[in-house]
Parts: sequence; structure tokens; C-alpha cells
Amino acid sequence: MFTKLRLKTKLLFAFLCVGILPFAVMAIVALHKADAALENQAFSQMQSMRNVKKDQVVDYLQTIKDQAITFSENRMIVSAMDGFSKSFETFMDENELNDQKITGLRDKLATYYTQDFSSSYREQNDGKSPDVNSIVGKIDSSTVALQYHYIKANPNPLGAKDTLDRADDRSTYSRLHGRYHPIIRSFLQKFGYYDIFLVDAETGKIVYSVFKELDFATSLIDGPYARTNFGQLFRNANAAESADTVVFADFKQYFPSYEAPAGFVASPIFSGGQKIGVLMFQFPIDTLNKIMSERAGMGESGETYLVGHDLLMRSDSYLDPENHSVATSFRHPEKGKVNTAATAAALDGKTEEKIIIDYNGNPVLSAYTPIAFEGLQWVLLAEIDEAEAFAAVKSLQWVALIVAFIGIAAIVVVALLLTRAIVRPVLGVVANLTDLAEGEGDLTTRLPVTAEDEIGELARRFNEFMDKLHAMIREISKGVETLTASSTELSAISQQIVPYHLV
Repeated sequence: MFTKLRLKTKLLFAFLCVGILPFAVMAIVALHKADAALENQAFSQMQSMRNVKKDQVVDYLQTIKDQAITFSENRMIVSAMDGFSKSFETFMDENELNDQKITGLRDKLATYYTQDFSSSYREQNDGKSPDVNSIVGKIDSSTVALQYHYIKANPNPLGAKDTLDRADDRSTYSRLHGRYHPIIRSFLQKFGYYDIFLVDAETGKIVYSVFKELDFATSLIDGPYARTNFGQLFRNANAAESADTVVFADFKQYFPSYEAPAGFVASPIFSGGQKIGVLMFQFPIDTLNKIMSERAGMGESGETYLVGHDLLMRSDSYLDPENHSVATSFRHPEKGKVNTAATAAALDGKTEEKIIIDYNGNPVLSAYTPIAFEGLQWVLLAEIDEAEAFAAVKSLQWVALIVAFIGIAAIVVVALLLTRAIVRPVLGVVANLTDLAEGEGDLTTRLPVTAEDEIGELARRFNEFMDKLHAMIREISKGVETLTASSTELSAISQQIVPYHLV
């Protein structure tokens, strides 16, 4: 088959194979390596982001733990715990509050529950009204007395009850509150806690809190919030035998905080070897959000976020804050859960990087890892849309295709020029020899000598051959002419001789 092809076709095919095949092989190998390098870079970036964020979150939780231990062992806190517990019991007597007066205060306090609190509750819960009557009707007299003086009679608006240093009464409790409250409030503001509580070890009464929400002065043993994660955390901490014990309660909706998800940390308070109370922090989402919302190097679609063992958010989503903020995911779990392959794998203890379908239904490059800290079971994910993560790969592929097209076109052009340069003189020789063979050749035709290579040598030899052939034919022609002339002379002589012979 190949032997039947013309020389031009053979040469062109050979040049293209020699030029394009190595070019294509090198381009494919280089592109594959570049693609792999860029993909590894994208995965490494997400892996690095995941590891950095995990360290920051663990460091934050460790800071909370260390602060809880340090604060619970602080002499001022120990003194405040002891003083608030004792003065809590004498508050009613010192203010001369009998059952009749407590009934009047309960009625006044009820207006705070049904108006101020309920109004804010409805705003934060899609208009749903809270069942507050059952709560205010069941709290005991000491709770009514403290809540009235520090919540209802507090002249500061809802959300700013912490600005009152002491109530306008003559109790020992209020005197101590005026002494310790500014210091504890300053600590809260400095470290960003949502609230700080001191809880009596024996009664479970919240004898002090900074912000004075509806849980203030209630019992975490048998009060309205004893069955919450807050109440369970108190019992866990209160059962501890070491002052260095710190226990955490994961986020759950908490009624006094308007059903916002609340997480707590607690550490027992000891005085002279005797446990007298429990220090409790309600730590906010804000710091976790600040850590997770830092998006340097994350592009347009990248984000990092936290998910709990219940598949609900522990930090706000950047891509879908409407459905996947912490508060919304708890209030509307049917929309806010993150039930993906990444969360399932991380909750199984795996630390990996894969391409998965995220909570928005998009393919993403996901780097995930579990976070286990003092009973908390969270998942940290660093994700970016697959299209954006591999945009550099796609761009490189397009560039490679364009370069390949240009390269192949250049190879084809060069191959055609080389083939033409080689075949053209040969075709000239063939054409001239063909003309000669058919008796129509021009012996004066010469091929141009334009190169010093074998092609040029072929042209020169052909021209020499033509010169010699031309000379030979010219000599032959001269011989024929001479022979013809001699024959003519002989004929003339013959005519002259014949007559004489006849005579």
C-alpha cells in the first residue's frame, strides 16, 4: 500500500508523523502533569484552609476552657459565689416582701413576660407567640422578687439590663451586686461571652447573671429550664469532684434567648475544699463566625463552616445565609441541615479531601475533618465550587488546545514547504525525461540550481546530462550532414563518368 503512494505523499506523511507525533506526546504529557499539579494545588489549598481553621477553632475552645477554670478559681469569683448564695436567701426578708407583696410583684412581672419578652420573641420566631403564662405562674417567690427588681423594675430596655449595677433596694444582695457586677460585666465584654452565671451548688438557683434574662434566679434542678442543655450542664458540672473540671454543652435552642441556639461551658467553684457553686458561660456564635468567615484566598465561592452532630450549623454559611445560618438552621432544620457525604464521613472520624455535592446541590471540592473537644462533636468543612477550583486547569487546557492548533498548523506548513522543495526538482527531472522519451523534449531545458544539498546536486547532474546529450546529438547531426554532403558529391561525379563509359 505504502509503496504505491507517490513520493510527495510519502514525504508529507513522514514529515507530519515526525513532527506531530512527538509534539502531541509531549503536549499530552505536559498537560497531564500540569493538570495534576493544579488539581493538587487546589486540594492542598482547601486542606491547608481546613487545618488552619481547625486549629483556630480548637484554640478558641481551649481558651474558653482555660478561662472557665481560671475564673472559677479566682478569689473574687469564689467570694462573689458565696456572697450571692447567702444574700439570695435573705433578699425577701431584707426587703420585707410578704406573700401579698409577692403576688403584686408577680402580676407586674407578668407584664414583662407577656409584653416586652413576648414581643421580641415573636419578632425572632416568625410571629409565633411564646407560652409565658405557665412559666411566670410557676416560678417561686424568691425568683419573682429578684426578677422584678433586676428585670421588670430595671429602667434599662430589653437587651441592656446588664447596665444596671444595683437595684434600688436595701438588700445585701444588691450591695454585693453593685460591687461585683461591673467587674464580671467587664470580663464578659472583653472576651465576648453572651452571658455569665453563678449557680448555687445546693439549690441550683442562678443567683447571678450579667444580662438577667428569664432564667435569672430560677433553679436548674427543678425550675422551668432544668430540662434544657443548660440544666443538664449544671448537673454534670455540679457532680464533678475536681476544681479543674470543665464541661461543655453543645448548641441547642434556648427559650430565654428567644429560641436562639445557645452553647454553654461550666466549671465547679470550690471554697476551702467545699463545692459551693458552678460558674457557667454562655458562649456566643460571634467568635466562631469571625473565625470561619475569614475568606482570604477562598475566591468567590469558597467558604469554611462548622456543622454539629445533628447536621445543623455551628457557624453561619457564606453562600446561603438565608437557610444555613446557625439560628435559621435550628429554627428550620428541614432547610438548614447539611446532610452531605462530607459531613457523614467526618462524623465517622475521617479527614479527607473529595469532590462531593454540597448542601446547595453543587459539585464542590471539599476538605473536611472532625472536631472532638470535651464532648463536642463537630465537623469542619472547607469547600469551593469545582468549576472555580479547577478554573486554572480548564484555562490551561484551552491554552494547550490553541497552542496545539497553532503548532500543528505550523508543522503542516513546514512539511508542505519541505515536501515541495524536495519533490519539485525531482518532478522537473521526471517531466523532462518524459518529454524526451516521447520525442517532444527540449534539449536546451535546464533545471535551476537553488541549493547545495542533494537536491541541488541532482539538478546539476541532470543539467550536465542534458549538456552531454545535447552535445552528442549535435555531433551526430554534424556527422549526418557530412555524410549527406559526401553522398551528393559522389552522385555528381557518377553522372559525369557514365557518359564516358557509354561511349
